[in-house]
Amino acid sequence: MATFFGPTVRISQVHGTTRPWRDILAYACFHPAAALHQAKFREQLEEDFAGLPRALEKARERAAEPAPPAPGLLAASDPPPERAAGDEQLNLF
Repeated sequence: MATFFGPTVRISQVHGTTRPWRDILAYACFHPAAALHQAKFREQLEEDFAGLPRALEKARERAAEPAPPAPGLLAASDPPPERAAGDEQLNLF
């Protein structure tokens, strides 16, 4: 969880929420075993699971959006860069 939500965040603070991480959308929820060991977490776990369809819809919307090009990379619509004098493809053999 620390990878997606930060090293100091507790699950009790962020459960039921989403956060973008790289090219995915992370969803924080209690582990089902938490409700087995401590009954006080059952209602929160049920709420987290009820939020899964909404989180999946947000993930689908995010996946449908075109990703911005990575810094330093050309977009497919960009013209090729000009070659400087003396630039040539070297032959390996």
